[in-house]
Amino acid sequence: MSLGSAQNINMKPNIPIPGLEDYHITKHGNLFSIKSGEWKELKGCINCRWGRKQFKIRKKWYKASRLVALVYVKNPNPEKYNVVCHKDNNPLNDYYKNLYWGDYFMNNQQTVRDGRINPRPLRGKDNPRYGISLPDEVKKKISKANSGYNNGNFKCNEKLVREIFRLRKIGFGQSQIAKKLTISSHTVNKTLRGKNILGMVSNEYKIKEKV
Repeated sequence: MSLGSAQNINMKPNIPIPGLEDYHITKHGNLFSIKSGEWKELKGCINCRWGRKQFKIRKKWYKASRLVALVYVKNPNPEKYNVVCHKDNNPLNDYYKNLYWGDYFMNNQQTVRDGRINPRPLRGKDNPRYGISLPDEVKKKISKANSGYNNGNFKCNEKLVREIFRLRKIGFGQSQIAKKLTISSHTVNKTLRGKNILGMVSNEYKIKEKV
């Protein structure tokens, strides 16, 4: 059996991953698969939310740190400890000696202890940005970005109602209208039935269309 691209990687001890026997994880978090008949390294990706390396195996995502811990790190209490923690708080350092099993409380306490987050939000004068106002240019950009359809509190207006009916008249489906105007299908449906906040406008427009 050829080691393929894994020939320069230390594959020993080749301890199977529980439940994933056709995969091998190294002590540094490199994952290999032998499904093709030879060991080939899988690339994986970085999770944008947690900043951790992860791999997709059989349509399921696995963190590299968890795979390493399952193979190389002894869990003193499997029933209690189900979270893999990093001793140096570096989510990309998946070397087995940098990992330990714990729970969410232990992980959060370590984060607070190391000064990565505060145990409570900084409010008022405790917040380093207290009294600092955003430049007018930045405020304008934020206001523009949240205007119109992009605003979570956006409400239907007469112009939009007429556009909905125009698109509907030329053959657009409700979902197509919603996608084109970046509004919800619910808003489109209520408008076409004349039951939105501008129901009078909707009904008036339908009457004009019949004339």
